[in-house]
Amino acid sequence: MLKRSIFSFSSGMMLMECLFAMAMSGVLFLCISRAYPQVMNTLLHSYQKYQLDIFLKERLLVLETQLRRTGYCQGDCAHVSQSKELHISPLKMGQYSYQEKNTCVIFAYDVNGNGRWDAPSSKESDYFGYRLKNGQLEQLRGVQDCTSSGWQRFFESHEIEVTEFILRPYSRQHLTKKKPFFYLSVSLKAYLKQNPTVKLHYENDIRLRNVTTL
Repeated sequence: MLKRSIFSFSSGMMLMECLFAMAMSGVLFLCISRAYPQVMNTLLHSYQKYQLDIFLKERLLVLETQLRRTGYCQGDCAHVSQSKELHISPLKMGQYSYQEKNTCVIFAYDVNGNGRWDAPSSKESDYFGYRLKNGQLEQLRGVQDCTSSGWQRFFESHEIEVTEFILRPYSRQHLTKKKPFFYLSVSLKAYLKQNPTVKLHYENDIRLRNVTTL
């Protein structure tokens, strides 16, 4: 009986198979090493955009809630304000110096339900404002105009740059009630300073239920 050759590879991989496997492993390793940074950058970008989206929506919900209250009064605030020579309309648009038009809004609503819009100089003023200034969205209670001082950042984070904050009031005629409904469209664009490619654009139309004139 002939002995099995000592050079037989029947019980394992042949030499060509080993070389082919090593070559394929090298190609796969090269592909992975090139694709890995791109995959990680994509994941990081998606995560940062998700975080920015969550943060902005939480803060803008506060802004929307405030704006929806515009014009609310437990009485006849317009008549009381007129007698004291204040703004009759609870909504006023403007802008800070060198900023685009309609990048500032001042509005009033009866916070404590005393039947009047307390003046901006009052400790319990019913006048609030939001404005765009030098890439930041700012807020202030007791505001009289868009160029005054003492405003505070609306976004506490210093990592966010706001490139657009535009508000446009408009009216729409109701089909059955034959009276106008008033709205305020809000457009805000922002991005992360550490990664300008991570940016978001927020848009919404807010119904001003307590406003009867613009």
